[in-house]
Amino acid sequence: MRLDSGSDWGGVGLLETRNARMRPDGSLEGGVAYRRQRTFWFLNFQPLPFLETSFRFAQRLDGNSGNQDSTDRSFDIKLRLWDESEYLPAFVVGLQDFVGTGIYSGEYIALSKRWDDFDFTLGYGWGRVGSTGMLTNPLVYINSNFRTRNNDIGQGGSFSTQYFRGEDTSLFGGVEWRPFASRGAESVWSGLRLKLEYNGDRYRDERPNGRGDAESQVNFGVQWAPYPWLDAGVAFLYGTDLLL
Repeated sequence: MRLDSGSDWGGVGLLETRNARMRPDGSLEGGVAYRRQRTFWFLNFQPLPFLETSFRFAQRLDGNSGNQDSTDRSFDIKLRLWDESEYLPAFVVGLQDFVGTGIYSGEYIALSKRWDDFDFTLGYGWGRVGSTGMLTNPLVYINSNFRTRNNDIGQGGSFSTQYFRGEDTSLFGGVEWRPFASRGAESVWSGLRLKLEYNGDRYRDERPNGRGDAESQVNFGVQWAPYPWLDAGVAFLYGTDLLL
């Protein structure tokens, strides 16, 4: 039975947030995630056991005009620094939209630990990943230059230079539960997962003219992998949106 499951951003994760899990070495995965005012098409490749790469093409509401769609391309990487052991959680560091326009640009670290049929994740994010501003970036106490993050949207294909910058940061995390895991890998129901997360992205950048934060930072959903080659799910996001 496969223990990892995909996020709607592409790559392994909960719903809108990433965790410290990886696909098997050499895995290639394609998918689509649809919700109101945004569609993600993604392609993921696991070139090494400790490295995940994701290319994403987004069709979304233009936050500047508020009345038409725009397109966006972005590229992510996630690097596992150490794997889970009996006592230690898996630990990763990731760069989101580090090649692209920067609309989804963010960085994060995340820890994941399994306990029976539950998989817990706790992370810390910068940029979009931490835009709720729950906490102040601790790096500003080392160097004041980390206080400033340029939020200008660039051209597609450009590299971000804003890594781990910005005064606003946030915790994120959640839990994934496999209620029928005890039935064994031969049962299609063993791939059913319930997911609950707190997302540190306030989701302001994609709203018309940047008006208004998300109504809720708590997302929940159900995901089912009846076969090793298929992940499908439905979720309720930000207190307003249905995700497929």
